[in-house]
Amino acid sequence: MNINVVWQWIKWGVVLGLVVLVWFYQHQLTGAQAQNQQLATQLDQVISDNQSNIKALNLLQKANQQANNMLIQRQQHAIETERQLNEEMAVLKTQLDNVQCAISAAVTERLRQPY
Repeated sequence: MNINVVWQWIKWGVVLGLVVLVWFYQHQLTGAQAQNQQLATQLDQVISDNQSNIKALNLLQKANQQANNMLIQRQQHAIETERQLNEEMAVLKTQLDNVQCAISAAVTERLRQPY
């Protein structure tokens, strides 16, 4: 066998090896691009879901704040009403202290009798 023939086979082997290597990397790149596209789609969906969740949380926080404000106002109103009632009771008690009421003993005895 001639050395030129051997070199020719080596050259064809190297060229074939390079072609196979280019095909392999092209196949790998195509797969990576498909996976990248799939991940980008998933990322878009996750971002959309996240935005929806943020909106829902904001609505819940707003509703919670409104309910909290309503409960605070209700408690303040109850405290103010109780204070006013206590003042009215104090005024009425002082007015009753000044009232002289005489009930005869016969009336109280009659009220104590069983029916």
